[in-house]
Amino acid sequence: MKVNIYTGLSLGKPTDMIDAHQHFWQLDKPFDYDWLKAPQHAAINRDFLPADLRPHLDATGMAESIFVQTQHNVEENRWVLE
Repeated sequence: MKVNIYTGLSLGKPTDMIDAHQHFWQLDKPFDYDWLKAPQHAAINRDFLPADLRPHLDATGMAESIFVQTQHNVEENRWVLE
């Protein structure tokens, strides 16, 4: 079993894979999601939340995922952690 050398916590089974980069957004939140209005982003110009991600993780065998903010806004990070 692998262990995080800083926290001592288990990193999961050796076969677990982690998606190292994904975003969430909810269009009715007060964050700047104008970038989603660009024509090339039409397919993703909708809310994207954990329930939307789960089927993709399951289909690819990912055990977990790491949230990365969509912009430099600490309030967006707080929203995701709620």
